[in-house]
Amino acid sequence: MLRGFEDAYATSGLASGVLQPTYGMAEKVVGISCGEPGVEWTERDGVASCGRPLEGLDLRIVDTTGEPVVEGREGIVTVLGTSVISGYLGLPQRATDDWFDTGDLGFKADRQLFVTGRHKDVLKRGAESYPATLVEAIAEEALGLRTGRIVAFANLRMDAGKEEIVLLVESPAWTDQNARQVGAAVMEQLGLQVDEIRAA
Repeated sequence: MLRGFEDAYATSGLASGVLQPTYGMAEKVVGISCGEPGVEWTERDGVASCGRPLEGLDLRIVDTTGEPVVEGREGIVTVLGTSVISGYLGLPQRATDDWFDTGDLGFKADRQLFVTGRHKDVLKRGAESYPATLVEAIAEEALGLRTGRIVAFANLRMDAGKEEIVLLVESPAWTDQNARQVGAAVMEQLGLQVDEIRAA
């Protein structure tokens, strides 16, 4: 998307490196990393770099046990620094030397951060994990819908004692054929069975 924007407005004078992907977390940290103005941003495996950590902040990519992973490997993005929130009023405060779990997934390469998704937005089936955004993109493409019209999530079925994978679709016209079409597309591309598909 960024590359397309740059290409579209290059003839109008938009110079390479003016646009810079950044990464932050609203009130929890605000700014975490940013590209260098005037320097063209890079990408790895189709993921745009969000630049290097801002001054006073450090980034570490860890696995689910909290252990750092090797460079280039995807893991959970954690951050440490003076601008990380210490806590909310009336709730226990965090220690300033504790790494903060952002809940995001990403990897580091050449001291730059590449954000790939949300740790909490990962659907699990057995030993396999599937990014919810990928499932949503496949389903939207199967139906020819714009991005943001489908949401995928896991729902714990207390009666069955297991999680089911659910897709909610925003569609003005919905048929059983549409549901079969979506389920078949996700199964074909990911090998993942969707348990329930509903029109919202």
